[in-house]
Amino acid sequence: MTAGDMKAIRVNELGGPEVLRLEEIAEPTPGAGELLVNMEAVGINFIDVYHRTGLYRTPLPFTPGTEGAGTVIAVGGGVSAERIGERVASQSFVGAYAERAVVNADRAVHLPDTVDSRRGAAAMLQGMTAHYLTTSTYMLKKGDRCLVHAAAGGVGLLLCQMASRIGARVLGTVSTEEKAALAREAGADHVILYTREDFARRSAVSRTARCCMSSTTPWGRRPSRRAWTASHRAACSPCSGNRAGPCRRSIRCC
Repeated sequence: MTAGDMKAIRVNELGGPEVLRLEEIAEPTPGAGELLVNMEAVGINFIDVYHRTGLYRTPLPFTPGTEGAGTVIAVGGGVSAERIGERVASQSFVGAYAERAVVNADRAVHLPDTVDSRRGAAAMLQGMTAHYLTTSTYMLKKGDRCLVHAAAGGVGLLLCQMASRIGARVLGTVSTEEKAALAREAGADHVILYTREDFARRSAVSRTARCCMSSTTPWGRRPSRRAWTASHRAACSPCSGNRAGPCRRSIRCC
């Protein structure tokens, strides 16, 4: 490596994990309004898979990754030099799978000393998703009944915590006993193992849920009638993500 170079994961062609390559590339230069961050932790998300496979089109070649945390080592025009040395996290990095990456300064959140880089990197995308689902898409209120699919997933656990803190009654669906324990620890009042029982018929909570939330697109490539049955009576049924595969039909969620 020469001065100004760095190591990064690169995608030169679309495909599976095998297309990911560790290469040496030039270090990016922060433009106006940007920060150059020495990456200390990187979030791995399904959107990175979508970019790699071509579900979300990105010009080739590219460095994947949008979420991470680290220390600012340089700033672009219009950004105070006082930010150099600041610890930040963001879900808006350009090419986070690298030793260093740039991000818009107004999209980088200051990390307090009580939050390490690993936690900061892990909380941004999933945390903001859970936050907008519980406050913007539908304003959960104390006493509301809330059904959370995939309650033991990254977004699901945060949804359980936020909904419980608001004072909503939380019903979570999971696939295993281990995941059920995680959901309960995160604040779920009731947990149903959908691999063992039909939660749409079994649960009185699901039939009267004020809000049904999902971070996994439970209908996905093959629509889940149980998920739709449990949610269609709710006042609002927001769905975020398409981990189960791209939706093949239009669904009016709210």
